[in-house]
Amino acid sequence: DIYCGSGTFLIELYDRLKPILEKYRRYDDPETVHEKIIKRLYGCDIDPFSTQLTIINLILKDAMQRNGWRITCGDSFRYKQLLDLGDEGVSEFFKKQMVHYREVFKRSFDLIVGNPPYGAKVSDAQKAIFKHDFAEVRQGGYDTYRFAMYQAIEMLKPGGYMGFIVPNTWLTIKSAEKLRHYILRHCRIVRLVNLQQNVFNLKGAAANVDTMLVILQKNQSATPYESDDNMVDICIMPNKIPEGKTPEEMLDKGEFKLRHSVRQGEWRKTVCMGFEIFFGPIIKSLLNKIEIDCEKLSDHTEMRRGAFCYRKSSLVKQYGKEEGERILSERAWHSEKKQGPEYKKELLGSDIGRYYFYWKSGKWFRYGKFMASYVEPRFFENGYIAIQRIRNPKLQNRIVATLISGGQDYYGSSGITTVILNTKTGFIEKYILALLNSRLINWYYIQHWQDVNIKPADLALLPIRPASAEVQAAFAAKVDIMLALNAELVQRKHEIASPSTRNDKQIEERNDEAISRPYKDWTTEKIKDKIAQTDAEIDVMVYKLYELTYDEVLIIDPDFKMKREEYDSFRT
Repeated sequence: DIYCGSGTFLIELYDRLKPILEKYRRYDDPETVHEKIIKRLYGCDIDPFSTQLTIINLILKDAMQRNGWRITCGDSFRYKQLLDLGDEGVSEFFKKQMVHYREVFKRSFDLIVGNPPYGAKVSDAQKAIFKHDFAEVRQGGYDTYRFAMYQAIEMLKPGGYMGFIVPNTWLTIKSAEKLRHYILRHCRIVRLVNLQQNVFNLKGAAANVDTMLVILQKNQSATPYESDDNMVDICIMPNKIPEGKTPEEMLDKGEFKLRHSVRQGEWRKTVCMGFEIFFGPIIKSLLNKIEIDCEKLSDHTEMRRGAFCYRKSSLVKQYGKEEGERILSERAWHSEKKQGPEYKKELLGSDIGRYYFYWKSGKWFRYGKFMASYVEPRFFENGYIAIQRIRNPKLQNRIVATLISGGQDYYGSSGITTVILNTKTGFIEKYILALLNSRLINWYYIQHWQDVNIKPADLALLPIRPASAEVQAAFAAKVDIMLALNAELVQRKHEIASPSTRNDKQIEERNDEAISRPYKDWTTEKIKDKIAQTDAEIDVMVYKLYELTYDEVLIIDPDFKMKREEYDSFRT
């Protein structure tokens, strides 16, 4: 265990090895079972206190044996550098430490297990190591557990096994594509078990992180993709552990929400080589049907993450340390009112809802190329679809979008993805908006992407069904109703809000813009009922557009209210 902490996994390995070795030990063998085990267990951790705890825990297994431990203290991610380091100019203490460190890292292993670190802040020095020593899989950010998986595989013998507990986000995200490709090229994937949220209460694991077991075997030869025909065992645990049961018991008894297998080589054909584990062949068939005759959203649109003003490193570089830190701490480019023509209304991700928006903060921000992340004004000036960028993967509505009209100076911040149509498209904005907010497209998104970030790169791959001008106009009419109904609810909600929460500037802005209020005389309950009704009608129109049968609709929406006969006879 190259990230052993206080030795939890090594102690478990000890307990499992002991009865096996006792059973097969020769009577004339001078070496004790304890001695045999400690020669076979290796561990490393960056925390010296943790490594001492590991040794103490192992000593307690046999107090008579206090030597021979292959447990060392050091940074496992620096193993290549430290193995190449000579002794010249190195202190005697460090030389002794390096003897133990090299004893662990100079060899290849039959089995590597553990719960590698994740979520920790990465220093500039560590980033340099990852860029140099982990270049084969480095992509995007610096999620340490992904580097740990690569390192473990590199340290295995041919035919050796790796068993890790890690977050499950690496399965499909674009920034882990290199790691997935590396695994497909060099490993046989034995089993993937999705555990949901931190079911083992692992130390340091964030409560909102879904974890999984990854069990791999390094290929016996250097032949690329030699395990393409391997059938990967996939197990999905229930979202909640039933009362009175433990995750360990459920794993031992095979009590899974879903269990199926996938030919490993199939994942070389998926989007970004994503490991699509959350559905079986029935769902796969439905996803394929949805994609038939479709074009990608990126074929007809351009997308950008919104702008943001401040990045400390950029500010210090451009303005000097003192001035840069002042701009950052004072948020000097934000204002309560418009200071000049370069100031724009800052829309946050939390301002965006399904078919509505509300400028809660009332903040203006100075817009220009001096910003940390500048987006061309054309993405805002003439109107755009705004999508929330951060959404809990557990939510049914992963994509939350609305339409922002042009000429109002609403510019999206980094919490928003802006979508504009390209000049050659035959689509209209309201048609695209209806699809993005639909149950079908949200379901499709959930099957493919588990990341908390709703990324432009993922949105770009959504399947958009071509439609005639007449069909698009029918969708646009429904969207007009949804926009007007939701605008009325928003207006009403904030007109009656308390002074402490009400944004009078927003109300004034909306009044100044002379927003049409066709539902002003309706009761709030009637408006909510009409929203639910229209939303459901759009969903049915989308199901029909993609030519889904009634039974296929029930896969996407088990609570679908419409009767089979009514659905079969429905026409847009």
